[in-house]
Amino acid sequence: MSAKCKMKSSKLQKGKLLLFSLLTFHFSLAAPARADWAFVAHRGSANAKTGATSISVSPSAEIPAGAIVLVRCASFPVNAEGDTNFHSVADSKSHTWTKLREHSRFPSSGNGTTNSLWMAKLTSALTTSDTVTLSLSSSPTSNAKAIGLEEFSVASGKTFASAGANAANGSSSTPSVTLSGLSSATRLWLGHVTRQRPNGDTYTQDSDYSDTTKFGTTGGSATSNQSSVAATASPR
Repeated sequence: MSAKCKMKSSKLQKGKLLLFSLLTFHFSLAAPARADWAFVAHRGSANAKTGATSISVSPSAEIPAGAIVLVRCASFPVNAEGDTNFHSVADSKSHTWTKLREHSRFPSSGNGTTNSLWMAKLTSALTTSDTVTLSLSSSPTSNAKAIGLEEFSVASGKTFASAGANAANGSSSTPSVTLSGLSSATRLWLGHVTRQRPNGDTYTQDSDYSDTTKFGTTGGSATSNQSSVAATASPR
């Protein structure tokens, strides 16, 4: 079994750099997962163009214990292309965060994007006073970075496991990636794109997918920014 996710921009601009990473997950269930998980809400984001090697976000509303939280991260890369280990994530309640995938597009110094996705099942609630922090292992040549939170609910006693992941780099207006070898179609599908473009650039998802909130930096030259686009699709 294989599946392809496509995302397309309706506004292609010269020098536009895109990274698309498709990740799929399934819950540890004896029966199909269709009724056992759901996307709840986007729970806030933060962005910065400072020289700091970390950025934190507080949830916009309390996220209860037992929820699954997806953390979306975007930054400029550090002299590496492909799968990288530039990002790390931690929170003020000391949860264990599983890195689903990190991938970098690095065409030249000062250009490109690093994309990572992280997940945790909360053992303690994250309140609006708590923080989730993206840390960079070193300073990139450009400083824009962003982090955002997505809350998912899951049936009691269930958790998540990655059923597969793939990534692709590019500078086209229609990036796509194919994920093959799936044993079941009962999956929660997640897609994530990070771009060396300002937040607010027009971007259209594949019709099979639904947008979550877009976020990222703005201002200055267009290529001094980083932005994040994510999507979900129901099991099929």
